[in-house]
Amino acid sequence: MFASPRRSLKAALVMVLAVLLGGGLASDSAGRQQSSARLGSEIGHPVPKEVRQDALYKITRNMFSEQIDSSFSFSRASEHVADLVLVEVKDLNPPFVKGSGDTVRESFSLTFRGPTEPLLKQGTYNVSHKELGAFQLFIVPGDPHGKLGPHYEAIINRVYP
Repeated sequence: MFASPRRSLKAALVMVLAVLLGGGLASDSAGRQQSSARLGSEIGHPVPKEVRQDALYKITRNMFSEQIDSSFSFSRASEHVADLVLVEVKDLNPPFVKGSGDTVRESFSLTFRGPTEPLLKQGTYNVSHKELGAFQLFIVPGDPHGKLGPHYEAIINRVYP
């Protein structure tokens, strides 16, 4: 007898939740050990030294929040592209991550408002700010005709350390 797609999906979700919340399966049907990596535990791999030394790694959500309404300079290949204004910092931490906004273990989004010309394309830009310094940031353009006008979003997801 075949299970309905809904029942199969529900069973798969229950299994995934059991693995994630329970820390992994003790063994599979052949008796082999399975990974017991837990969410937020670096999934068995250390955070590379280069990542920990990156300037953006050390900038917390609260540090960005203190800079709302300030200007950030975006450039590519040493050529200034545009100045964007930070208009929103939104906490995206999942419920299992207790975050105060002062640690590097967090997830959040940044929304920048930009000029009508030039419209920036999705990609990685060199960013500089008078308080936060220089770092690289991947941004995605939003709807230029929305209530914010031309705007861009960046997601910072550091729930792994």
